[in-house]
Amino acid sequence: MFMDFDDVSRGYGHARHLGNVMAASVLQVYDKVEYVPVDKIKYIQKVVNIPSNMPDPKDMEKAYEIEKLHREGKDELIPFKGMMLTTVVAEAERMIKLEKGPEFFPLLFSAVAIGDAVFFGIPGEPFTPIGVELKKAKGWKMVLPCCLTNSSDGYFPMKDSYDEGGYEARSSSFKAGVAELIIEKGLEILEGLKK
Repeated sequence: MFMDFDDVSRGYGHARHLGNVMAASVLQVYDKVEYVPVDKIKYIQKVVNIPSNMPDPKDMEKAYEIEKLHREGKDELIPFKGMMLTTVVAEAERMIKLEKGPEFFPLLFSAVAIGDAVFFGIPGEPFTPIGVELKKAKGWKMVLPCCLTNSSDGYFPMKDSYDEGGYEARSSSFKAGVAELIIEKGLEILEGLKK
């Protein structure tokens, strides 16, 4: 085990423990699976333009200062520690990366229906309420949201997370409202797959 960047112990032992927890969860439901005959498999994909989290020009001087100190190994001169230090550095890097755009990112969303069950692919790391809302799509026995599908485009935080100012929202390449847009477009995609 070792202390990681956010002061959390990690290492092979931690990974083995999580693997055992996940395997045990699978085994708990393995014999409860309902087998359903399937007469059709359908697929749909759609590119959705997601607004970029471009920075305010007045914040760029500070962003460049933080990024330079971090790059030079002078984190002790940045007035934050632990996860907050990680957050302000990631935010500065995001701001520099997006200073000149783009205004939108074209992201690919996909869905595969196997009978009345559908796997909905999200190309990044969605916050939990996105999956909860997609599971409410009408006309499906089961909707299984899948993260990091065909890409790893970053975090998709809920709008209120931007107000709270946590790591995921401050480092996200996507503007506040991204999660709600994914829910809206995702439900449209799932509706289109039924046709």
